[in-house]
Amino acid sequence: MSNRYKTGLLGAWVGIIVNFILMIIKGLAGYLANSQAMIADALHSGADIFVSCAVIIGMFIASKPADQEHPYGHGKAETIASKIIALIIVLAGLNVAISSLGVFFEGVDVPPGSMALWAALLSILVKEITFRYTHYLGEKVDCKVLLTSSWEHRSDVFSSVAALIGIGAARIGDFLGYPLFLYMDPLAGLLVSVLIIRMGLRLAGEAAYELMDASARKDIIEDIREAACSVEGVTEVHDVKARSAGPYVLVDLRIGVRCDLTVKEGHDIAKKVKEGLLSRRDDILEVIVHVNPCEIEE
Repeated sequence: MSNRYKTGLLGAWVGIIVNFILMIIKGLAGYLANSQAMIADALHSGADIFVSCAVIIGMFIASKPADQEHPYGHGKAETIASKIIALIIVLAGLNVAISSLGVFFEGVDVPPGSMALWAALLSILVKEITFRYTHYLGEKVDCKVLLTSSWEHRSDVFSSVAALIGIGAARIGDFLGYPLFLYMDPLAGLLVSVLIIRMGLRLAGEAAYELMDASARKDIIEDIREAACSVEGVTEVHDVKARSAGPYVLVDLRIGVRCDLTVKEGHDIAKKVKEGLLSRRDDILEVIVHVNPCEIEE
């Protein structure tokens, strides 16, 4: 088991344990304190558990070596898992929105209890710590699905802040004698749903971008070009292409060599370019080098 896979599993299991505990605490607090915003926040934490499960499955598949059916490995399993995570987030947001809108039609008679306030504060603190930790792990091992999962923790922070504001406003309004303020709690639940859906759509767009074989970052392409140019015998480098495959990069480039070289000499130079790129960057999985003859300058 690779260190990258172990680190990813650690981040995922941290998410599962934290979200399960928070789901129970926020669900009970929301029910006992009669807070729609906190119940919505508890549902959000419940959806996060499925997110962490998708991380584990995606990383397990992506860690498998290349085979005959998948000669470029299984790296895109992480991207597919990120897409699934994003869809789960959007569905969770829609569920929260429906629940919150239902409260407006049913009416609100009493403000939420103080227990909901304390649950929101606890959630903000715990989820911010969880976000920072899992984001650190994701950057450490360059795991896109774990980074996606970390942003889901951050969206939970935003939703808890919205819940805190809504619950607090409802309680203050009831104390001051403004009954309309009681609707601030379900309104906060509706705001939470918007934040959740927005986050899910953004993550879905990023995953779709990679699944469409979009080009790798410009800094990666420039680094590849620079490394290839530094190889002895390469007269020019052009048409550098690189695309992501989960945590890895697939490279396709064309180099120019002197036209008076033999086929073997040109092949040897291309081999040096490939070996140089593979040793230079750990994230490069495969390199295809095309050799073109260049005219000799007099």
